[in-house]
Amino acid sequence: MIEPAWRSYFAIGAIILMGLSGLLLIASGAWATASGGEPDNPVFIWIFLLGFFAAAAGLLASLFGKGRLRWRALALAGVMTALWILWGLQLAVD
Repeated sequence: MIEPAWRSYFAIGAIILMGLSGLLLIASGAWATASGGEPDNPVFIWIFLLGFFAAAAGLLASLFGKGRLRWRALALAGVMTALWILWGLQLAVD
């Protein structure tokens, strides 16, 4: 761990949030496939919002993180946040 240790914990927390966001991405894709692709279901909207907010929180946590995981977490959080935004825009257009 790099001093101060709490900043290293932010990077670890960002990786954990990215794992949660990835699981929610898979769950929302499975939900959309099982329900026929109807995005107006309240459960689907909650899964979608939780996934997006987990990615955004991971992005914020990785900005405050420090250590070897920081840049990996920042890159992963940026990609996951962009995926959630792009998928949300796609659903809004359809």
